[in-house]
This record gives sequence, structure tokens and C-alpha cells, in this order.
Amino acid sequence: MARFLGLGFTLEQVVAACSVSPARAIGEAGRLGSLAVGRQADISVLEIKDGRWVAYDSLRDSLPIDKTLVPVLTVKRGRVFEPEWGPHAWGWEPERAGA
Repeated sequence: MARFLGLGFTLEQVVAACSVSPARAIGEAGRLGSLAVGRQADISVLEIKDGRWVAYDSLRDSLPIDKTLVPVLTVKRGRVFEPEWGPHAWGWEPERAGA
């Protein structure tokens, strides 16, 4: 998501690319991808952070970014989960620029 922001997508475009679009792609737009009565209500609460980071793609090409999204909590099937660890030793934020 941070890479999409770094590439110039709006927050609304990033959220759609990670929710509505995948649900449509797998034929589950009537059940997943947005909040509505009768749909599965899995929710991610994210914080937008400003800073200087580096995001990497699958080929390890780097992209300097100045915003990232950090998970605050997730609700899955009515259960609340708080992020206890991240993909890096320092947590969920990408690698700091110049590190």
C-alpha cells in the first residue's frame, strides 16, 4: 500500500486496489471488498505516517516514499486483533531512507 502511495495513487485508489478490486477479480464482490449489510465485515484500521522511507518491489528495486500505512488494529469475524509484531525487526514501518 505504501508503494502505491509512493507512486502517486490517492488513498482512495490504494484502498480500492486492496479491497474492492481483488473482490471483483475473484468473483466475490457481492460478499467481500466493501462494508454493507449482509457482507463479511473484516476491517483494517490503518494510520498514515509521514516520514522518509524506502519501499522495495519484488525485484528489490527501491522507491523513496514519504508516507506509509501502519496497521493499528484488525477486526476479523468479530474478533479484534492488534498488531504485535511486523515484517521487520523494528515493526511495520518500511526501511528508513538513508539507513
